[in-house]
Amino acid sequence: METQPNTIGHNTTQHGGGAMADGPGTSTCEARTVARKDDTCSKGTNERKKEEEETIRRGWKGALGTVLVAVLAVGCFQAKKRSGGGLEETQIKQAEETRQACPHASEVQATLYRILGNEVPGRHKQGQTLQNLQYMLEHEPEFEGWRRRFVLNRMVNQTLERQIMDMLEGRGLDYLHIEFKKEEYRRITLDTDCLPHPQYLLGDEFNRLKESRQARLMFSIYRLKNIYVYNNNGARNVALREGKRLGNWTLPWDGNCFLEKQGWMDLSEAMRSSNVHYLTVPMRRLVELPHDSPANADCLVVEEPQIAFYCTSNYTFNEEFYYGHLSKVELLKRLGASRTWTWPEDMGFGLRCPKSDSSTWRDMQNRMDVTVGSVARLPSGFDALEQGLNTPSSRNKARVQGSIDFLFSLDLDLQQQTLNDTIFYNLGGLEVEQSLYQQGKDPHLQALVNCLIKDGESILSRRAGDTRAELGRELKESRSCIGSHNSPTSSHSRDNQAVPPPLKKTSIDAQQCGHPHSTQTATLHRVASDVTVCALASFFNGNSTFAQHAAEQLSSLFLDQQAALLPNLTTDSSSGTQARWELHDIVSMHHLLDAVRLLASSGFLEQVLIERLENWLHDLHQFLTGTALGKEALQATGHNGIFYDLVVASVAAYRNERFTLIKALARAQSRISNRFSQGILELERGQFATAEDMVYDCEGWVSMAYLSERLGNPLWCYRDRNGYSVEAWITLLLERARSLSATSRKPTLTSRIEALGFLINQPTCTTESAGTRMDKYAFRSALNYESAVRPYWNLGLTPTL
Repeated sequence: METQPNTIGHNTTQHGGGAMADGPGTSTCEARTVARKDDTCSKGTNERKKEEEETIRRGWKGALGTVLVAVLAVGCFQAKKRSGGGLEETQIKQAEETRQACPHASEVQATLYRILGNEVPGRHKQGQTLQNLQYMLEHEPEFEGWRRRFVLNRMVNQTLERQIMDMLEGRGLDYLHIEFKKEEYRRITLDTDCLPHPQYLLGDEFNRLKESRQARLMFSIYRLKNIYVYNNNGARNVALREGKRLGNWTLPWDGNCFLEKQGWMDLSEAMRSSNVHYLTVPMRRLVELPHDSPANADCLVVEEPQIAFYCTSNYTFNEEFYYGHLSKVELLKRLGASRTWTWPEDMGFGLRCPKSDSSTWRDMQNRMDVTVGSVARLPSGFDALEQGLNTPSSRNKARVQGSIDFLFSLDLDLQQQTLNDTIFYNLGGLEVEQSLYQQGKDPHLQALVNCLIKDGESILSRRAGDTRAELGRELKESRSCIGSHNSPTSSHSRDNQAVPPPLKKTSIDAQQCGHPHSTQTATLHRVASDVTVCALASFFNGNSTFAQHAAEQLSSLFLDQQAALLPNLTTDSSSGTQARWELHDIVSMHHLLDAVRLLASSGFLEQVLIERLENWLHDLHQFLTGTALGKEALQATGHNGIFYDLVVASVAAYRNERFTLIKALARAQSRISNRFSQGILELERGQFATAEDMVYDCEGWVSMAYLSERLGNPLWCYRDRNGYSVEAWITLLLERARSLSATSRKPTLTSRIEALGFLINQPTCTTESAGTRMDKYAFRSALNYESAVRPYWNLGLTPTL
């Protein structure tokens, strides 16, 4: 008979920490996530548990004292080599000695755990976990002298989790519940510290990679999110700690593992007769669910085995290794397990990410385990990934892409965001503010929206006749100016022709062409701001005149074939000179696209205009990613670099190009280290000539951080290995800008500085109270063409702001 404990559904939380080893008597509630400082365990927890808690730090540190197997080096995991009888050698010697009896008497020979976690789209068929569990409960025999337990491992789908709980409780089966906590997960950033160097994503080496290799790299950069959500080794160690208290042997196995009666008999005999601390059990992958017994089912080659641990074993799973990155294989290598399966050696992409130190691996003549029996692995639901010569490679590809898609979608879901929604102007926030405005309940909001409407009316009054004809004339005049402008020679030129210098904030002098709005890009910047203001004004007061005017301006830019704005500002064929392209004047794309979303959702944009805009954005993307000028902006280390990422990410989000968007988010985060160190030098050398330059730089970072947060990567929470952060950089610049602007008497500059001061003080990366927040509506945010922050930035902020 199966022996069952009295309690059902123990709650425990686990986060990625270093490789841990445990002795008997350790409480299962010790596993916890560092992000939550208020988590507590039950009474009676011993001192060793307190010491171990200090070592569990989001995958950054190894275990204490004699239980240390591997530690972090330079921010990511590397096992330290030791000489003269170090800790690793001590562990091996202990394991090779005659096995001691368990310190606690137990009638339970073994506790078998199956760990049930999140399904990976494209790798696992939806609902396969529940289907396999039901098959297991109906067909798996009882194991005399063993306990069967399950681990519900941070399941995001609460409906599925509840169904599994009901199924297990209905059969009287125990389970451990590791809860998925949204607020913990939302504070986890991408892991760009695992790059070979901070500028890796800006260079040619990365851009020359095949897309599959770039995807593998993005998979590594999602490491910390992966560790939390899939929690492979964290859940295994939770089961292992509890299992050592409950019986002589612990089997923390994958959720799809099905043990047949013969396999159980072989294992039970080996547990009684062997004198080792570890047993490895070969795994047979099934093609489909058998009708009766898996013993009669077709299976494929034997793959990486499952592991059984004796109660006095020292080794545990290294929680730095994550789903899809040798999470179990790393321990098998340390044990010297029989290599009857194969593993790819280049799983770490050559990065300073978790890698096993080969000096700690065992060899076949000095193994620490015994291989016995077999276990069946139930199918994942996709036949094409279960059989065929290329299935390991296909499974790996599906695992990588599916994990990235799942984590990215999870990030959006937790932000209640889709790529079809407005990003900078949160639609839910706008709707609440619209209701408050119409009810007249908030005087500061009332005054702010009235100012917005007044700006909208001012924009309408500037119309002189046909708006399309007026803007068309400006665009035509700007073309002749752009083609004839003589630019200085840049040292970046590959062909020694006259090309523009590195992209700068300052645009072409309008007086050279005799028109106050002479360049195409200046026209786009101005119109983008006007369109955004009109779209917001129409949203709040319901006056369709504002929306119609915004639609007319967009049509002037994208539908008029003789004057339509073109993104590809490169050369004039008649003069052979290259155009002066200014990144500053297209940064307004990020809020222009939000205005387009608002207008389209209200039915004010014709389909032909939407299609033309999408084609234009495609051309703009090709220009940014496929030309020398675009490459120059990508590799810029000053404000142009972050504005480049802001534009690319905004366009990719609008066009639903997820992989391009993910790369832009990662690239922006990777810039922080270099921007901070280089920026300090620029300040010391006086390269920031004015307070406006400093404020402009800050506005780029604030806008990028806001977009990144809305899409699930809390850039405000990121600290590189030197402690550099966006907040620290902006705070430093703002202090200098305030000092320089104290005597300038420029109201617009002062309001820009005040806005930035508010925005950087609102995000919080801890569970502690942020204290009293300032009234965001009390800030002046009138239309300002000089600012790189969206017009009326304090409308439609996320609820946390």
